[in-house]
Amino acid sequence: MTRSLDVVCHDYMRNHMTCQAPKMQKGISVLTGSGYNSCVRKTFAARLSQAMETRGGMTQGQLAVKSEVDQPSISRAISGESLPRVDRAARLAKALEVSLDWLCGLPSRTPGELTPEEDQLIKWFRAIVDDGSRQMVLTIVKDVAAQKQNRKP
Repeated sequence: MTRSLDVVCHDYMRNHMTCQAPKMQKGISVLTGSGYNSCVRKTFAARLSQAMETRGGMTQGQLAVKSEVDQPSISRAISGESLPRVDRAARLAKALEVSLDWLCGLPSRTPGELTPEEDQLIKWFRAIVDDGSRQMVLTIVKDVAAQKQNRKP
């Protein structure tokens, strides 16, 4: 049986949501019914519509043909009425040339791609012209990273 997309997106979105976060019970994030599910559906619907528009105003019918997902499922997803199953959502993402993560509301990044903060750190580091200062920064970063690793159980 295929898992529903709201359950899959839950793990992705619980720390990245712009909507009200799910309630916590004993450190475990719990789906809280209509509020959370509505947030996931709205996010998915908005991203799906945006991707279709970006692809030259692709119609639901065109997306149905390209993704092999039935048009009524696409219509329900766009309206926020329901989410497609994961396999269908993955086909929609592929047809629209976006990631499933992005459709679920996460920023789109490829593995190994730098975050904006990491990119800024590199720019600042490159701006240091003095070799002694560069070495000092590297030593500090190595020490902080080593301390963090030593704290892990």
